Formats: sequence, C-alpha cells, structure tokens
Amino acid sequence: MTTSTRTAIVTGAGRGIGCEIARVLARRGFAVVAAARTETEVEALCRDLRGEGCLALHLRCDVRRPEDVRALVALCEREHGRLDVLVNNAGVGRFLPLTETTDDIWRETVETNLTGTFLCTREALPLMERTPGGVIVNMASIAAVRGFANFAAYSACKAGILGFSRSLREEVRKRGIRVTVIMPGATESTFWKGQQGDWDPRRMIPAREVAEAVALAVCQPPSTSTDEIVIMPSGGPL
Repeated sequence: MTTSTRTAIVTGAGRGIGCEIARVLARRGFAVVAAARTETEVEALCRDLRGEGCLALHLRCDVRRPEDVRALVALCEREHGRLDVLVNNAGVGRFLPLTETTDDIWRETVETNLTGTFLCTREALPLMERTPGGVIVNMASIAAVRGFANFAAYSACKAGILGFSRSLREEVRKRGIRVTVIMPGATESTFWKGQQGDWDPRRMIPAREVAEAVALAVCQPPSTSTDEIVIMPSGGPL
C-alpha cells in the first residue's frame, strides 16, 4: 500500500464523474473514502484501487440522511484522523417539463443535490478545520448559470449550490479552507440514460476530464484558491 498525508471524501463515487474523481485522487496519493447509495459499486471501485496500491475505503451513504453522513465522516476520522478534501458530487436529475415534475421528483432532486451538499459540508467542517489548507469541492453544473428548457428542478438545485458555495467560501476562508465550484457542461456518463431529449455522448466531455479539473483545484498550494471552474464540450452546449 502507498502512504498518504492527505485524505479525500468523494460522494456519488459509484459511477460517472464521482468514480473518476475517486480514481484520479487516489492515483495522486490521496487516501480516498468513497461513498454512494449503491454499495456494490463503491466496493468494486475501492477493490480496484487497492489492487493498484492505493488507499481506499468505501461506505454506503445516502447524502439525504443525516445519520449516513455522520457515519461517513466518522469513518474518515476513525481511519485517518483528518480530512483534507471533501467532494460533494452526489446528485440526481430528471429533465422534464415543469408540469410533469411531480412532488416526489422535486423533493428527491432538492434533497440529494442541495440538501446533501449542505449536510456533508456541515458534518465535515469540524474535522477539516483540524488541518488548515483543505478544499471543499461542490459539483454544480453549467445549468446553474445558463437556462435550459425542462431543467427547472435540476437548475434550481445547481444554482443553489453555487450560491451556497459563494457564501461558504467567505465563511471558512479565515479557517484556512477553500471552496471550489465545478460547473461542467454535458458529461458522458450513465446520468443521461432514460432522459428525455436527443443526447449524443460523442459530443460530451469525458468524465475523466472533469475529474482532472477537480484534481487541479485541490492540488493547488494553500496560497491559491480556485474559486470556480467552468468546463464545457468544445462544440458548445448540447
């Protein structure tokens, strides 16, 4: 096993962007704690990473549930005694006209994307404050700043994450913690399966490239803050 002096929690790490973020950070020497609602996915990810000599733990975690989030941070504290990077990546989205957006769809979208980011950040901050120089990465979307038809619930949450992050950044700056928001355009992943619309994965950003942008932000020296990153398909919005 490799050794690491920096630890990262990555939520929504079972597939897509989150899985690639966990891989990229682990291969850069971070001890990764990978979380997702589907335990078999993060279990397989961590098994692969440990096979490469990386430090990786997993936990089933539904970021909508405060008790799950507390257990996730407690695992990191128990095993590593510190937390340097928190990546709030867990998210869901259904792209529907507003009149077809049910109460349950709205509630799941808000509770996963926005409330989950709040819960994970609130629980992680006391542990992060022990080691100044940490970074919180909140995964938003280009939909936070640009309107798209049928994205109302998703866009509302991602815009909320952007506002939350901007306020949080000023709150924790003096504690030696930086906050980065990643706003990707359409990214190739299983996220698009079953969505209404004509989505061409060949025109999307590879998930690995978004993960590399996250790594760039968290590997900056403590004197530098990468506040916001917009990463788009070279051909423009889909």
